[in-house]
Amino acid sequence: MLYLLDANALITAHNTWYGHKRVPEFWRWLIHHGEAGTIKLPQEIYAEVEAGNDELSSWMHDTVTKKRCCSPRTAIWTRSRWCWRATGTR
Repeated sequence: MLYLLDANALITAHNTWYGHKRVPEFWRWLIHHGEAGTIKLPQEIYAEVEAGNDELSSWMHDTVTKKRCCSPRTAIWTRSRWCWRATGTR
């Protein structure tokens, strides 16, 4: 199953209990699951977080993070359409 993360999930994690220096394991876990294809960030969300000027945006600028966590719009759209058809909701 694919889970899509919203900007708020990353921003809140970074600004509260899961800062990069405080819990680096959390950020490695995100990379791991991004590589496994179980979590992704839509391009628009990725761009929103990447536009900042803090440690989180620096992490987002990293090539490894972008390659493993950012999903092309077409892949997400295809999966979203499938989910809508499967559940009958939008």
